[in-house]
Amino acid sequence: MAKISKEEFAKLCDDVYRDRKQIYAFNPRMGKRDALEWMILCSLLPLLDIAEEPDASVTYTETICEILENRMMEKFDVRAILEELAESIQG
Repeated sequence: MAKISKEEFAKLCDDVYRDRKQIYAFNPRMGKRDALEWMILCSLLPLLDIAEEPDASVTYTETICEILENRMMEKFDVRAILEELAESIQG
């Protein structure tokens, strides 16, 4: 099973934030946070070799946290990084 470090996840979030205008353009009907978390989720699936389909009935935040639960090199607070990303969008 592929694993990810806190630094790698934070970089992924930073890269998605940097490309946010293009991501928003791809998803004009989504809220800004959902659009960015959707892109993070779509990036994690191939990066971590995840074949199963995410559960569409839960939020992107919950899905990302669930995916990373057993795929972290060392435990880190996924929600805190996603909240920091969300605060950047608001700012």
